[in-house]
Amino acid sequence: MEPDLFLDGARGFLEGRGFLITNPEPGKDLSYIEADLYALKRGRSFGVFFPYEDHLFFHVLSGASGLSRANVENLHEKARKHVNGLFRVPRSIRYKVPNIVTVGVSRESFPMELTDYTLALGRDIVGGEIHAVLLVDLSKMILVSRGLQTTRTPGASVTFRNVTPENRAQILLHDLLDSLRP
Repeated sequence: MEPDLFLDGARGFLEGRGFLITNPEPGKDLSYIEADLYALKRGRSFGVFFPYEDHLFFHVLSGASGLSRANVENLHEKARKHVNGLFRVPRSIRYKVPNIVTVGVSRESFPMELTDYTLALGRDIVGGEIHAVLLVDLSKMILVSRGLQTTRTPGASVTFRNVTPENRAQILLHDLLDSLRP
C-alpha cells in the first residue's frame, strides 16, 4: 500500500471514530506542525473519571534520513512541545493527561535503531503526559510498538483497552490496519 492511500484511509477511519482532523483550537494556526496528518480526540474513559486527549501525528518516512532515529526523535519532540504548549497547568499536577503519539508510516522496513527507540520509550518521572512512537510498516501491514500495557495485581492481570492511553492508541492503529487490508 502506498503511504498516500494509507493516509486517506486513516483520515476517513479516524473521522468515523470521532477524531477531529482539522484545526481543533479556534484562532490557533497549526500550519507549523510538521505532520502529514494530525488527528485529535477528546473524551472520557472509565465513565466520567478520566478525561483524555489523544493527539496523533502521522508522518510519511522514507529514505535513510527520513527513517533515521534522529529524524523521528525530532518530529516526536516537536509534537510533544506543541501539545504541552496547549496546557496552562504544569505537567506534574495535570488531571487531564494528553496522549501524544507520533506515527511513522513507511513502505520500507524500519531500521533496527528506530525500532529500538520505539520500544525503549516509556513514561518519564515528571508525568503529565503519555507519549509514544508507533511505526506502521506498509510493506508488511504491521504495527511496531511496545505492546499492550497490562496492569498486574496479586492473582490477576488486566489489560485496559480504553483507560490506558498507550493501549487505546495501539488498538486504534491495529483496527485501522485491519480496515485497510485487502
